Amino acid sequence: PKAPRPPRPPKAEGAIEGGENKPRRRSHRGGRGRRRSGSQGGENPAPKSEA
Repeated sequence: PKAPRPPRPPKAEGAIEGGENKPRRRSHRGGRGRRRSGSQGGENPAPKSEA
């Protein structure tokens, strides 16, 4: 047909994915250290508290 899924629009959901202007893209990246807790956490859930 015409275009069932464009490559990446400059606006619309482009800002949510982090296209040109990324004001707040904490959708899949997080921002500070949210993945460290589950990814690199391991045995201690808060390595910063121990250090």
